[in-house]
Amino acid sequence: MNTFHVQNFGIQYISFPDENGDHLPGIQNVLEGGVKWIQLRMKGHTLQEIEPIALIVKNMCEIFGATFILNDHPELVSKLDLDGVHIGKTDIHANEARSIIGDQKILGRTCNTLTDLKEANGLPIDYIGFGPYKFTQTKENIDQVLGYEPFSKLIEWNKTYALKPIVGIGGIDIEDIEQVTTFGIKGIAASGMFRQKKTEEIKNIVEDINHGLIKNRR
Repeated sequence: MNTFHVQNFGIQYISFPDENGDHLPGIQNVLEGGVKWIQLRMKGHTLQEIEPIALIVKNMCEIFGATFILNDHPELVSKLDLDGVHIGKTDIHANEARSIIGDQKILGRTCNTLTDLKEANGLPIDYIGFGPYKFTQTKENIDQVLGYEPFSKLIEWNKTYALKPIVGIGGIDIEDIEQVTTFGIKGIAASGMFRQKKTEEIKNIVEDINHGLIKNRR
């Protein structure tokens, strides 16, 4: 199984288009601010539309020493030699995704419940995206916002089930960092937290998240 760069895992940017529908300015901005894990999320676009953007993002991430994950489309990850892919629980099955990308690529999967977590723990994945913590504009058709209670149980669940590394997802913002990092997670994935922020502001957010994760490391 692939061993991904743990130092990159703690702070993840999930791309969101600007007013012109362009994902690249936001990605460039967070890379300059010190974020080392980029997930390109272009829902509703064809492979032909995603591929040229993914190639540009791959080059950007290589320049900044960042990990590049594509949301969905494991076949494109294999074709373009990207770092990995993130899938939802209703997308392609993890076993099939793994067979497409091979053992050396990163595979992440979204989970929304303890049942999901236990099931995913037996799959050939590297990490789990758990959420949504709060409402988020980047997700359509949200069935349930999890909130504090399920997240607060993650430390206990991890001791019981030895869960794979968890990154908290879904609407997490600056004011949530102090609390969310106490839940025993290994990282935070966010979009709105970084949107329309200047480089120095992003650097401060990165510092705050890193501090919280280190302080509450289990």
